[in-house]
Amino acid sequence: MVSVSVFKMSETPEKLEIIYRIDGEEVGPCKFSARQSRYGEEEVEIEVLFEEDLERGMKFFFSDEAGDVIKYLKEKGKEKIQRRIVCFINRIYGTLEIYRGKDYVTAKIKETLERLLNVRLDQVNLSYESLLKITESSEEVKQAIFKYINGMW
Repeated sequence: MVSVSVFKMSETPEKLEIIYRIDGEEVGPCKFSARQSRYGEEEVEIEVLFEEDLERGMKFFFSDEAGDVIKYLKEKGKEKIQRRIVCFINRIYGTLEIYRGKDYVTAKIKETLERLLNVRLDQVNLSYESLLKITESSEEVKQAIFKYINGMW
């Protein structure tokens, strides 16, 4: 299931400033890269790579069926897997989208971006009334919420 955490920025830095401040930074286990988004002129795409324990990561995707694969990979000397998280900063709306649900990794990314960009990020929460209004105005959103389409439920 695709989850997106959305944050509103207190102020929006210039596009090149965002890229220069974030690209190449390493904070703890996270490595950041930033570039112009291919989806919009006023959007910056941020890729965050971090290493996760092999067993924990495999069980997340494959539940308990991953035992044989984990055992095989550990025999080959693999202890960690690399995970990738995609984020977008939209300068028009002043938002940060982190394509991951709410957890400690999302919190770490949020804290790091706040520090690097010198901005405050506030979580955007939708009430059920707001969500219903969005679904009423868009057929695609209805399909994305109630059906499996391109990796979304």
